[in-house]
Amino acid sequence: MKYFKGLIKCGSCGRNYNYRNEHGTGVFICSTAKNYGRSKCPNSPRINFNHLVYIIEQHCKIHNKDFALHKVKLFVRKIEVKPNLITIYYKDGTKSIQSNNEIVF
Repeated sequence: MKYFKGLIKCGSCGRNYNYRNEHGTGVFICSTAKNYGRSKCPNSPRINFNHLVYIIEQHCKIHNKDFALHKVKLFVRKIEVKPNLITIYYKDGTKSIQSNNEIVF
């Protein structure tokens, strides 16, 4: 989705993640895995669009910030994706980390 274009990076190969609609569900996938096959970047997990939005929305709620999806690039610096780990770096120096099923703000 355009709101996250250029923000999501693969922790394995360093390439950007791309948005894709899979059976009515929005997901982000590593561009290397998408373009050249999973064997070229086997450690890049798919990220559910709604889940990513949920993490950012909860971070904003905890830090008393207004959340608007169309303004994500104004406060998110980078999102790094590794197997079992999503780290969202915000421009104010804070971060959100999801490791396995636990989210730390």
